[in-house]
Amino acid sequence: HHRKTVNNPCQRLNQSYSSVCQHCCRMPQFPCPVCGKMWPNTYGMRKCMQSEECIAKMLSEQKDTSSANRPAYKFDFAIAKAASIARGDWTRHGIDGAHHAPGGLGSLGVYLLNLKNDAGVIVMKQGSAESASEFYCSHLYPALGLRAAKMRVMPEVELATVVEQLASVSFTSPGAGDNLQSGGKQRGAVLMEFCPGRTFKDPAVAALLADPKAAPELLQQLGRLVAVDMLVNNYDRTPAVWDHEGNANNILVDSSADGNLTVYGIDQSTTKIVDEVHESTRIPEYLRKVQAAFEEAVAGNVDGKYTTKVADFLKKYLKCDITEEQRAAYHKGLLDAGVVIAGFHELSLVFEKTSTAFHEAGWGVSGLDSINIPFLERVAEAIADVVSKI
Repeated sequence: HHRKTVNNPCQRLNQSYSSVCQHCCRMPQFPCPVCGKMWPNTYGMRKCMQSEECIAKMLSEQKDTSSANRPAYKFDFAIAKAASIARGDWTRHGIDGAHHAPGGLGSLGVYLLNLKNDAGVIVMKQGSAESASEFYCSHLYPALGLRAAKMRVMPEVELATVVEQLASVSFTSPGAGDNLQSGGKQRGAVLMEFCPGRTFKDPAVAALLADPKAAPELLQQLGRLVAVDMLVNNYDRTPAVWDHEGNANNILVDSSADGNLTVYGIDQSTTKIVDEVHESTRIPEYLRKVQAAFEEAVAGNVDGKYTTKVADFLKKYLKCDITEEQRAAYHKGLLDAGVVIAGFHELSLVFEKTSTAFHEAGWGVSGLDSINIPFLERVAEAIADVVSKI
């Protein structure tokens, strides 16, 4: 039952066969993942991978698959419509082309994916330590009456499908997809609803502030957004109670044909204040600032410190002064949201939903520790103490 050979002695039967003894040896074979050559051990396989021939082959394949070698994708994402982010919906259509919007310091940015069949646009963001916090806010803000992009946690297998499709589509900026293809597989990702609109840097938004009918609604919605930002310590938007000039890119305004306005934030997250040495002073200091901002609104102090910081922020990016009436409208929105926050008792419930979503997607507890419910409850109590005086 053994075939005769001139090589490959069977160590057990002390006979030779054309390959290996099929009954007692069946020696493992290790293919080189680059050229496919078979090796009897991993040492030979690794040496093969490091050979000049294999290295040259890998470099050639990387060059061929780089999105830099594909023609630029032509699409105006400014006029795009939102597509469903439900799992299965986007895969039914497939990706037609993509745009990478770079993020700030430490951020990988987001990928705007235009689906085939004119199905619309979805937004994907690679997983990070902040993903759980962002997901939490994507559910908390709507629960408090604000508009926010819907978000869903993507498991690794779904991200792999995206990466596979992006390996063959074009980007608006050639080469923009290479970072995702090379480094985006270390963790899952989040899929977000595409939110059309203009940022608070756009001249069209400045024109809305000059409109007597649109301006009050615009400022009231901004006030509501700032109130919830203070609740979660989302500092990367306005300078209301924070020491910076603000980030106008994280506020969008959508103006419909019938004149309705929607102001909503993007890229929000909750930031806990933790300092083992100075926590006893840092948290109360933050709470005092938050209360002072709300107290200005209660008192109608349109020239107050924290109100003026927001007005200066708008002047910087929209090149227009905010009138006393408009500041009062901002105060109204701030207090309206403050009342909602004071009556909201589901901060922990939103956390449970977040935890469940990340565990079901296979992320485990990654990033969940950035959501500090006791801290959020203290801020909510501080806001409630002020708005109770209305």
